[in-house]
Amino acid sequence: LPFPDAMQEFKIDTSATGANQGGKSSGSVSLVTKSGTNAIHGDLFEFVRNGIFNARNAFAATRDTLKRNQFGGTVGGPILKNHLFFFGSISPELEHTDRTIDFQKTGTTKTFTQDIKRWYGIGRVDYQPFEKMQINSSYIWSPMKINGYLPSRDPRLTPPSNDLSIQGGYQPAQAYTASVTYTATPKLVITGRYGYRYFNDKLGGGSL
Repeated sequence: LPFPDAMQEFKIDTSATGANQGGKSSGSVSLVTKSGTNAIHGDLFEFVRNGIFNARNAFAATRDTLKRNQFGGTVGGPILKNHLFFFGSISPELEHTDRTIDFQKTGTTKTFTQDIKRWYGIGRVDYQPFEKMQINSSYIWSPMKINGYLPSRDPRLTPPSNDLSIQGGYQPAQAYTASVTYTATPKLVITGRYGYRYFNDKLGGGSL
């Protein structure tokens, strides 16, 4: 999903969606990303989550060790005034977590570490050749890379069956969308849309 600074609006249909959503009986969520305008616009942002800012859980001996930083920016503007516009955004997300397990069967203690990198990139182009026709195309890039998996908190499990610290994974993901809208009359609107999404899960070692 796009991060908040790249979204223009969203809509939630709880049931009985229309023909433009495939006529499903279940609910759906529709998102609209921002687009360029005749003026250059953009922003920079950072979201931080860190255990040092949190209160300690009443049942825990220490605060949580989660560290998460999501930062980035957006920019949009005209390519050809009144007709062709662009919008782009990028937002890396870095996450670090530690987990210490006391193994009952072996009497050993081990701390596991997990590092996650996510990337969110969006590019969009809007073209209006004349008043009644609008064409837009977008590309979303959202891969994720993991180094180390956190084990179960169950202390009865013993290593190496519960030692996932050497494992990692990479998930490439991207999506393309395009649409054409022609407003023939105030009561007749013709729309065509195309979308393609690629997602794969590759397991294997490797450092970040």
